[in-house]
Amino acid sequence: MEKSNTTLAFALGAVAGGLTALLLAPDRGKNTREKLKEGASGLLEQSTEAIGATKSTVEDTTKAYAGAVKSAVEEGKQAYLRELKTQSN
Repeated sequence: MEKSNTTLAFALGAVAGGLTALLLAPDRGKNTREKLKEGASGLLEQSTEAIGATKSTVEDTTKAYAGAVKSAVEEGKQAYLRELKTQSN
């Protein structure tokens, strides 16, 4: 998960730096607006990819923990039933 956060931070920093460079560079307004539009589109695409990767990681982790919890509950139930049987004899 740290890798995703680092990648996202890097991508956001790169976009922010690019936008700053565009705003400070002398160019016609129409050209600057077009470049900003392209940069925003790229940021949206990168953000969507990062969100998808994070969602996938969260889903996988949740499934793994859910399986472990179910297993632990079943083991606890079996131990309880064994103990009840032992005490009733």
